[in-house]
Amino acid sequence: MARAVSLDDPLPPGPPRGPPGSPQVRFDRPLTNRRVVWLALWLLLGFGLTGAVVMCLPSARYVRYQQEAGTIQFHARWIYERIHFDPTPIDVAVIGMSRLEAGVSPVELQQQLSEKLGRRIHVADLALVQNGRNLHYAIAKDLLNTRPEVKVLVLSVDEGEAASHPLFKYVGDDGDIIRSPLFLNLSYFDDLFYLPVRRLTYFAETIAPEVFGIDARFQSSQYLGTDLDRTSGYHTPAGVMVNGPRTEPAAELIQHAEIARKDALSTLRFQRYLPARYEYAIDYKFTQDLVRLAALHKVKLIFLHLPMYRDTYPVAEEKFYRALGPYLDETSIANAPQMYADGVHLNRAGALVTSRWLAGRLVSYLGAAKASPPKRALAHE
Repeated sequence: MARAVSLDDPLPPGPPRGPPGSPQVRFDRPLTNRRVVWLALWLLLGFGLTGAVVMCLPSARYVRYQQEAGTIQFHARWIYERIHFDPTPIDVAVIGMSRLEAGVSPVELQQQLSEKLGRRIHVADLALVQNGRNLHYAIAKDLLNTRPEVKVLVLSVDEGEAASHPLFKYVGDDGDIIRSPLFLNLSYFDDLFYLPVRRLTYFAETIAPEVFGIDARFQSSQYLGTDLDRTSGYHTPAGVMVNGPRTEPAAELIQHAEIARKDALSTLRFQRYLPARYEYAIDYKFTQDLVRLAALHKVKLIFLHLPMYRDTYPVAEEKFYRALGPYLDETSIANAPQMYADGVHLNRAGALVTSRWLAGRLVSYLGAAKASPPKRALAHE
């Protein structure tokens, strides 16, 4: 009696299937381990060659700084424009997180320095909201490679600089992203695998900027100006008012500062078990890179800590910073509620006081420096 045919049985050999002259497909060829390995190798080779081609696509660096135009990072565009397209010199640059954006008035600082030194000093506050030393390095690297007149670089210090800045994946150079610390860096692989994606995106935005709402060339009509002072207050793309003269009751300042302090500590859960160079790996790596960069360009690097409300405790990495350069800590305002917009950021009044205090400490680093070069012609790139 004939055996019942099972669906798992191999097809018997027979005449060619399909119309005469059509390509013949063999259905009885087994999928061996060797074929799987070769298939995987060919796929990897294909992905590798495609990625290599994509990484060679040209693009304008200007579009990098417009990727977060609709978010709280929208001032990144102005930072790039101030460095590359504004002919006004930059003697002192302030780079860091939102505490320096809200707490240092570039207009007041340059006025105080100019009066003390008897010549015109130009200050640019290139700080950006949210923390991340890797972004500070990316901005400083672009600044110092473009602006030989910079004499002093003021860098923010926070309570535990453990995080990667979300904008770094968009503006950081390829090599800096690849060489970022891997241990405890939850953003590493996200940043790494985004490299070919962003290269393709930037290429498309460069050749067809109007399709993506990007300006591939500088538009002077949209420039926010040389003396942009964000301590006076501004609106985010969402319409939220930031900085300015606002204040809060002392009880709310304490509450907000405690929440921010707990949030910072929650990201440092391994601190008591690991050496600081691992816990703060991103900060250690890029701060040391910043020190070498400043030395290469003969720029004085100053570390500045502006405390949260009622926070007079030393920063966790204070010894690390003090070993690298001058360290300034303005703790005298920590108990003055009228100087704070919230528990973390100074208001306009606090920024003016801090800027005058800072000017007195920066004079000695500018006194022996030569005057700024004359203005250059405004570029349109």
